[in-house]
Amino acid sequence: MSELTLCNYCSLQSMKKRAKKEGKKIKLSTTRAGDMAGWIKVEEDGKAIAYFMKLSSRCVC
Repeated sequence: MSELTLCNYCSLQSMKKRAKKEGKKIKLSTTRAGDMAGWIKVEEDGKAIAYFMKLSSRCVC
């Protein structure tokens, strides 16, 4: 049985909503070195919580 997952846009919106509720800040940055160069890193109060290969500008689910 397969699981449905959110697209990366909806995942990011969910992370932002949860962080705002908890009074935390979300920061996006692009990784520059190593195997994950070019990926989008999502940080919550300085701690990496997710990496996305590509972020869509709207929902695709």
